[in-house]
Amino acid sequence: MKNNKNSKINKSDKKPIDLGVSSKSLSKKGGYRVIKLIDAFELDIQKPKMIIEDILNERGNTLLSAEDNVGKSLMANQIGLCIATGTSFLGYHVPTPRKVLLIQHEMENGEQIDRLKKQSTLYKQLKSDLFGKNVMLHLIEDGENLAITDQLEVLNNTLLVHKEIEVVVFDNIGQSTNVEMTKPDAIRNELKRLKALCRYHSVAFLLVAHHVKVDWSKEMDLTKRQIQGGKPITDWADNVIQLHTSSMNPNLVLFKISKIRSIHNDDGESSKLLNQAVWFNRENNLLFSNRFTVSNWEGHFTAVEKHERELDFVKELNEYPQPFETNDALNVGEKFDVSPSTVKGYWLPKLVKWGWLKKEGHGKYSVNRETLDFLTSETLNS
Repeated sequence: MKNNKNSKINKSDKKPIDLGVSSKSLSKKGGYRVIKLIDAFELDIQKPKMIIEDILNERGNTLLSAEDNVGKSLMANQIGLCIATGTSFLGYHVPTPRKVLLIQHEMENGEQIDRLKKQSTLYKQLKSDLFGKNVMLHLIEDGENLAITDQLEVLNNTLLVHKEIEVVVFDNIGQSTNVEMTKPDAIRNELKRLKALCRYHSVAFLLVAHHVKVDWSKEMDLTKRQIQGGKPITDWADNVIQLHTSSMNPNLVLFKISKIRSIHNDDGESSKLLNQAVWFNRENNLLFSNRFTVSNWEGHFTAVEKHERELDFVKELNEYPQPFETNDALNVGEKFDVSPSTVKGYWLPKLVKWGWLKKEGHGKYSVNRETLDFLTSETLNS
């Protein structure tokens, strides 16, 4: 029988792992295991399988990062529910249901359970059997002290007891470690300990993280360097998802996967660095939905007031039969004291580039109502 190093056959025989918290334990390690490459081919060590397309692999680590009040904890819950029930997450494929443990250290048990009741309704209806057996929850105990408890040791002991767990949603890395997120060397050591748990227990981790304070009107993008902990934590992560609330509509959340280590499709394609957005809580279920590619990405980081004239201009054009002609745009431009040369040479090309208008042919345009739906709670069709 071939030796598969990723196998979980002997997981029931696992003993506590030494997480290397003392210098004495570091000296126990001998040299690297070295073999000939041709022999490695015979070991049948498989590439880690996909848990969620573009987002998480077996024994992998994904960061989900955003500022406060964007909904990162709710999205982490939703990802966990999708993994447990084998349900696609925002169109990203989940090939196999897996057992998931939800761990959080930020809110009271009652708040977390109340959120999960609302979020779970859809998944209980779709996959009641899988939901019932595959979703587990960590309950904070009275007297639990995050300041003195080594959470990775607790996690290690938990995984020794619950050997069936395959994915851990960990909310959040800042609240769950005693290490200061401003100290790179300390962060690296803590993450090495977490990776050791990941490999030893054959468990994948989704970790919730925070953004540092950012002047979004100047940066106008989501980048890895905005994540608290900096390069040590983003280098360590296999995949990185970043979120930000759109300045144009508080129910729209910008969504960018800024790092993907392993791609599973034969074409080598992914949604890495694609400017996307998702709607939040459209069905009053605390879920994210309707992922789509965003035009005018930079505009979502600045105050909507800066685009008021353009928005009013497009609303006025929406009253014309579609598609409308350049002369219609010139007539509307007069109402806004915009010269014909500015309308033709600047406004129309700019609004097409932003995705607010569509070019339908020579001298013909139409309002992109689907894209503009996020600009105001008052739809253009009302």
